[in-house]
Amino acid sequence: MRTLDALGRLYPPTRPWIAGLVSLLLPGSGHIYVGRAVRFGVIFGSAILLYCGLAIAGKLSSFRFYVLALGALASAVLLTAIDAYRLSRRGQAVLGLWYQRWWVYVLLLIAFGVVGESFRATRESAFGFGVYRVPGELMEPTILRGEQILVDTRAFREARPRVGDVVVYEDREFRVQFIRRIAAIDRDVIELTWDNKSVTAPIGATKIFASDLRGRVTSVFWSFGEGRIGKDVN
Repeated sequence: MRTLDALGRLYPPTRPWIAGLVSLLLPGSGHIYVGRAVRFGVIFGSAILLYCGLAIAGKLSSFRFYVLALGALASAVLLTAIDAYRLSRRGQAVLGLWYQRWWVYVLLLIAFGVVGESFRATRESAFGFGVYRVPGELMEPTILRGEQILVDTRAFREARPRVGDVVVYEDREFRVQFIRRIAAIDRDVIELTWDNKSVTAPIGATKIFASDLRGRVTSVFWSFGEGRIGKDVN
């Protein structure tokens, strides 16, 4: 059955499976398809507000809160897909709206790309956390090779580093970031060590300045090791 818009123009009916599928592939597109974009804004916007609220509160470097934030975003994507599907199936779609044009879908795709890249580039400075993959074995058994870790990039803005902290620092010679443990502190000079003593001479500095620190490692975010996901790093 065809659908009439407010001006009496005929449109083919929306297909529920299309509404649900495109919502999963590109959040928001399903609600554009069925002409109910405001509903998408309410559902997805709520998850974004929660994410930003946790970031402002400095909680995203915590494993529990980071998983909560990711779960909220994933749930929002799933809920919007289900909502778009149900709206289409119940015949509650609104057609003939100004934003139901191909270029709006393109703009939506570009917007998600720009926002995603901006978030990736600024999350450490603006949101106070970072996610790093550990490629080596230098910090075993504390951090295993291949694990992903959460880093609190606000940790040393107001508090001073302490002996025993596992930290990320920017190496001045190699211009890359390394993970080490603080062995000693002499005013503004920090002496570094590592946990895997079978490695005798790793690359990177053994002494740095406090200004070289980029954050403190808080927990293991992802690992293939049994029982290691969510493990505190200390």
